[in-house]
Amino acid sequence: MILGARARGFTLIESVIALVVLAAAAAGVLLVFAEATARSADPMIRAQAQSIAMGYMDEILLQAYADPETGATGATEEGNRSDYDDVWDYDGISDSPPMDRTGNSIAALGDYAVSVAVTGGAPAVITVTVSHVTGKVDFALVSERPDY
Repeated sequence: MILGARARGFTLIESVIALVVLAAAAAGVLLVFAEATARSADPMIRAQAQSIAMGYMDEILLQAYADPETGATGATEEGNRSDYDDVWDYDGISDSPPMDRTGNSIAALGDYAVSVAVTGGAPAVITVTVSHVTGKVDFALVSERPDY
């Protein structure tokens, strides 16, 4: 058989195989786009959690190491958050939603929860953990506060 002007185009089997390959490739690309769209808010949530943790940590690290009135270390009973005057006063904080320095809730951050643990001796080890209601973000920031 001599190939001439009549031998051009695709056979039906070749067309079906090409269609199946293209469909599989398109499905893979669409799956990547769908996954990226579903997780597009995660970086923003993580950045917000990091900012909250840094705000709490800055507030704590600016306090005295020991209670200015008594010179004692360890958790002491301070009435309100605005009365906290040493790093040990922050031990055991569990805020949901996060609060400002004066103890007022920040309603716009209602999807976040903050917990603080102060452990150790000298230096004090401060751990601020921020979590989000989705459960996808659990950010922890750890620092030390020496007695200086």
